[in-house]
Amino acid sequence: WWRYKTRSSKEKAAGLVIERFFIMVKVEVDREIRRRHKKNQAKREKRRRRKKEADEKLLERVWLTTLKSDEQVADTARHVEQVAAFELVNRRQKRAAASYQHSHNQIQGNLDNYHPSVLPPPQQQGQPTGHFH
Repeated sequence: WWRYKTRSSKEKAAGLVIERFFIMVKVEVDREIRRRHKKNQAKREKRRRRKKEADEKLLERVWLTTLKSDEQVADTARHVEQVAAFELVNRRQKRAAASYQHSHNQIQGNLDNYHPSVLPPPQQQGQPTGHFH
């Protein structure tokens, strides 16, 4: 009976040692699983953050390109307006010059049609014209 009791208590003690060992191994395994999970989660978060930053940079580039494009369109429109205004002024000046030249030619042509004896003599300064004597 005593042998049986001693053997049983030795088996029980050995079982407790083995149980403590497995508990210790389980704690270490759980710790390693949490560490890896945390590491993977940090990687995912870092990857997500990098992707978000890349998306933000892409959107920023698109926005700046759009603004630059709009600015170029506005610059082009301003340039076209300036050229059109210049052409309009230039055409008006040419028409005015042509009209003046035409009028001048008409007057000159009319004067050329008159005989010199019909034209009044050129007036000298200080001489009365005779209209208001």
